[in-house]
Amino acid sequence: MKQIIKKFIGPIRIGASAGKTLLFIWVKNDLKNIQSKISVDLAGGSMENKKFFKTDKYICVDIDKSKLDSGKKKTQIRQ
Repeated sequence: MKQIIKKFIGPIRIGASAGKTLLFIWVKNDLKNIQSKISVDLAGGSMENKKFFKTDKYICVDIDKSKLDSGKKKTQIRQ
């Protein structure tokens, strides 16, 4: 089922629920249109949405420091 959805919508994160998947689609589509130098991702946790922010500076805020640390490591590897 995930592959069928991705085929029609493109590369997205598939969430645990339909509502969460819809949220990811909205975030992906809405962030394309925002022009800014700085982005702030509130409750960004593991920084999975960083790729959708097309800004010079990305700031991720989350209450869970271990998720932030994990996200930093993952995004440094990808860059």
